[in-house]
Amino acid sequence: MLALAYGLTWQEGTAALHLAEGLSNAAILRAMAVSENTLRSHLRRAFEKSGATNRPEVSHCVMAVPRGW
Repeated sequence: MLALAYGLTWQEGTAALHLAEGLSNAAILRAMAVSENTLRSHLRRAFEKSGATNRPEVSHCVMAVPRGW
């Protein structure tokens, strides 16, 4: 659904979901098994595509998307 709502890739959406769950970057790195630079890229693109300027805004965007499809 995040892909439809904001045009996020699977990895960008996963990073944004983890962020919305309140995980730190270090915890997201462990969960996704990616490098710090890759995570930064995923989060930067999630911010850009959702129009968010900070972590709480990205979290709000993610949580506003309907689930269960």
